[in-house]
Amino acid sequence: MSNISQFAQAASQSLTIRFSTPADTPSVLAYYGRNPNANVDFRGDDVFTDRTDSGRTILVFKPDNSIGLSSMSHPYPDQGLVEIGSTLANMDGFGLYPFIIASQIVHEFLERTPDEKFFACIYKPENDSVTKMLNTKVGWHIVAPCQVFADSIGETENINRLSWLNADSDTLPHQARVVLETVLRGTVSNKKTGETLKLDLGQFSLATVFSAKVEELANGRFGEMLEKSHHLPLKQAKAAFDRYQQGATYFPELSPKP
Repeated sequence: MSNISQFAQAASQSLTIRFSTPADTPSVLAYYGRNPNANVDFRGDDVFTDRTDSGRTILVFKPDNSIGLSSMSHPYPDQGLVEIGSTLANMDGFGLYPFIIASQIVHEFLERTPDEKFFACIYKPENDSVTKMLNTKVGWHIVAPCQVFADSIGETENINRLSWLNADSDTLPHQARVVLETVLRGTVSNKKTGETLKLDLGQFSLATVFSAKVEELANGRFGEMLEKSHHLPLKQAKAAFDRYQQGATYFPELSPKP
């Protein structure tokens, strides 16, 4: 049995983490409607419905089964990009942000790989701590204001009011380790209250159907090669990973960093 799968079971007084299904859409729309936040752009019911229906929303449910955290992956296929955003929490102290963001990246890479890379934008200076967290704990790269990113999300006029980050192929192994460490621990503790809750990951695909691939990206030979290589467009990185899974051993497209 996989080391991950032993933790993929329900528990009382637990936080349930999973990716969305169409049945979640009314609850997700209501959650964003009840919890307006100046730093979370409302993209409209049609966009949020699409992201939830298509499984591109990650959800954390509290023990009472209400939503405590939600974050979405927004695709821009013409640019080969996926934006991680619309992240909204009404539960504090559990330190779930790194795990949630890393889970979105690994899930998108395995399930719907973008052509190029992932990106995010953060309002500054009021959210500089979020930018620091993405950089230091999740391994994202802070980059100069990027016109392509800004144009993709309609923030051209605010390009310099935002901090910009991207997640390239060489960040995937670190993010897989962030996911794996939390899954294997199986609990989270609230730094403010001392409360510890178990994680119910029985419906969390990175702990079930994708568990072996997460482990390989985190600690396997392919993950090691990817982390030590220059950025490769994500679609090419996924093709190389698929070949590795089929037994290939030679990957000329992975160019080692100096």
